[in-house]
Amino acid sequence: MSDVKSILQEIHHERNHQPADFLDQGHLRNDWVALISAYNGRAGAKVVRNQNEDFRKCMVKVAALAVAAIEAYDQGWC
Repeated sequence: MSDVKSILQEIHHERNHQPADFLDQGHLRNDWVALISAYNGRAGAKVVRNQNEDFRKCMVKVAALAVAAIEAYDQGWC
């Protein structure tokens, strides 16, 4: 079982390896919501096409995208 510290380190690692467009100043608030929603939706086990998606990996991506959105907001970009 993972502890909070190791999970946060994994999110930090994912954040540092996100494509450059996730650092883009051009994303609006709705863009961030759409990106987060896309990965969140992929994690849903009840959706037939998502059965091959790894829930945990998707949730780490969701968390890293949320961090990116907060960073963009704090910079005044959205």
